[in-house]
Amino acid sequence: MEWQDDAIVLSARRWRENGMLLTVLSAQHGLARGLLHGGQSKKKSPHLQAGNVVHVQWRARLAEQLGHFTLEVLKNISARWLSAPAPLACVGSACHLLEICCAEGHPMPQLFDETIKLFETDHADDWPARYVMWEISLLSELGYGLDLSRCALTGIAENLAFVSPKTGRAVCLDAGKAWEGKLLPLPAFLTSPNAPAEKRDIQQGLALAAHFIERHLLAGKRHTKLPELRKLIVG
Repeated sequence: MEWQDDAIVLSARRWRENGMLLTVLSAQHGLARGLLHGGQSKKKSPHLQAGNVVHVQWRARLAEQLGHFTLEVLKNISARWLSAPAPLACVGSACHLLEICCAEGHPMPQLFDETIKLFETDHADDWPARYVMWEISLLSELGYGLDLSRCALTGIAENLAFVSPKTGRAVCLDAGKAWEGKLLPLPAFLTSPNAPAEKRDIQQGLALAAHFIERHLLAGKRHTKLPELRKLIVG
């Protein structure tokens, strides 16, 4: 059994004397794990940072076995942002969520593409808002998309200000005022591309995504919680 694919490094953990247990999200083969011989060496270990884009070859005698990787680095994502806490936190948080939420061996090319787009963000200040939008797309790609297109109560598409914590559907400002304390705030940048994304907006967006990630993707998984790095995305 053998395949080749572009992939994102999600994690690399020490394996015995000199190997690494590598977890990646590949473009056409989904989440995959395998051993990388010599992965702890000074030559190879710098290439195994979470978020790096690599070309991998995976081999195993049987499809259900833990295979072995060889790889070539295509893009060193983390190295570019060593002095920028927010982008590094976004990269680490995204990789952690992908590893714990995605099922092994299920192709998710759209999610792979969305993650690559996030990692190609040019300006550090743009990362937090794009990361929130990435978490919303993660929910959608895994079958739990939010409906932020129009108000669930009136059907209008203007002045959307809240989201129902039960249904994940948007609610407009006028219709939601009476239940404001029971609804989740919907920051404008998630429904309007030209809306600003200030610190408060990012915090609201993270809280919104966290509610549904914990409810749908992490529920029932023991000792699994949201990445601690999320706390560093906004100061």
